[in-house]
Amino acid sequence: MPFPFTLPTTSTVSFSQHYTSPTYPSLPLSCTTHRGILRDSLKAHKRLSLSAQGANIKHIINITTEYISYLQFLQEALKSGDASPIPTTLEIETEWRPTLSSSTRFGITQSERRKGKGLEYEVFWAYSTLAYAHTIQARALLMEFLSPTTSSPDSAASPLLPQATNHVLTSAQIFQYLLTLTPPIATAGDQKNSIPVNICEPMLSSLASISLGSATLLAVLRTDPYPAYLAITGIPGSKKNNDIYSKDYLYSPPPPPTGVKAMLYSRLCIAASEHAVRAQGVISDLIRAGAINEEYVRYLEDLKRVAKARGCRFLGVDAEVQGRLGEGLGWIKLGKEFLGGTIPTTSSNDDKEKKTLASRMEKLRLSKLSPPSLSSHSSSTQTSDSVLPPNLDPCSVHSELQTIEGLDAKWSKTNDKLVFEKVPATNSLVSKIPGGREIHVIKAYSPVKLGSESINTLRRGGMEKTGEYSQHQDWPNGDYSDSSDEEDGGKGSSYQVPGGYY
Repeated sequence: MPFPFTLPTTSTVSFSQHYTSPTYPSLPLSCTTHRGILRDSLKAHKRLSLSAQGANIKHIINITTEYISYLQFLQEALKSGDASPIPTTLEIETEWRPTLSSSTRFGITQSERRKGKGLEYEVFWAYSTLAYAHTIQARALLMEFLSPTTSSPDSAASPLLPQATNHVLTSAQIFQYLLTLTPPIATAGDQKNSIPVNICEPMLSSLASISLGSATLLAVLRTDPYPAYLAITGIPGSKKNNDIYSKDYLYSPPPPPTGVKAMLYSRLCIAASEHAVRAQGVISDLIRAGAINEEYVRYLEDLKRVAKARGCRFLGVDAEVQGRLGEGLGWIKLGKEFLGGTIPTTSSNDDKEKKTLASRMEKLRLSKLSPPSLSSHSSSTQTSDSVLPPNLDPCSVHSELQTIEGLDAKWSKTNDKLVFEKVPATNSLVSKIPGGREIHVIKAYSPVKLGSESINTLRRGGMEKTGEYSQHQDWPNGDYSDSSDEEDGGKGSSYQVPGGYY
């Protein structure tokens, strides 16, 4: 599952106070208006319930894209001489709220906005917000694809998974594109106004790598049979706990991949793990300094372990199908070592309680981080019964542990009673792990361009009379409210963005 980003929020700014354009008279005003729409929409999105955020994220993508088109056109106009800064004013300064930094760093709390000067600072934040929104959209689509109410034996034909993959790859393209731009300049000697973690070069490189790693792992998800297999057949020792995975179904599990297909899946998983390792490496200094959000650091570690363990699982599946049950068990045990733990399978009451608690905690974490289905008929509230089962989250350590434990129990029983093959030591299998294989390539991102009709409107000195602007005539003058109490308090569902979006 792609990382659950939190969308940043921003303060107000008036481009008209800093720039003028004889060629495009209304360009600064248009930038101010579209930024105001984005600002209010981000604040409104923050106040929505999880069930509403999943359906609203497409709107965030659209308005962010529209704002970026005007912002970049202003940047191009400044370079070509069609626009110029107003000499009597200071350089434009905007504020954004970091969402990937640790809770406290150098006395700066995460709830404080970070100021930055220049259009480059604004461009980096706007594009980053767009990339986060694409990732959140991918999570929403995956939630619908993996939901027990929509999953079926022919779910491989569903368009939801390819759509989610495209959104994750778009996110990776945006992060990679930002690495090619001139970075914003930090204020010399001012630690508080240094480049925020969200848009610093190491973090952007890490985000590009982790997005590509998530997309690579999703390529395996479509035809990975074993989470469904264990959901159908049940996990040993779980029936007395009334576990969700021990339900009986009327159809058979899909056949396991073998031969070349199993080796391909394994190499894809190893490639995803390598991307996670690369994402960890480029921000290692920031992690040691405690500057990165703990949730993101934990996500990197989980993705690395899960991907490598899943690669070992597919190698074990191939060995077991070809009659080498002992070697298959060895791969399973190596995968368990990569995950760093086991799920208790004994029948003691304490172990049962620990296993049930672990499952509930994972479901609670998913309920907080994952948006629900995007279907129009989905409920407006989210209950614990509608949470994605932990063993279907493709980036959950708990999920892969359950799958590996289930295979280990079944194969060990067969080997102990019928086959009696020797299980090789796990350290002897490490050298046999194949190299990763890429399935996706981050293509060059095409920057957002302003349409010719909009450019002609700007040249004539007019601007598009959107519903939002018509009700916010004071936005370009910067007279609208921007108090902290308005943004951080009163999170009731009655909040509405003027203009009829909510």
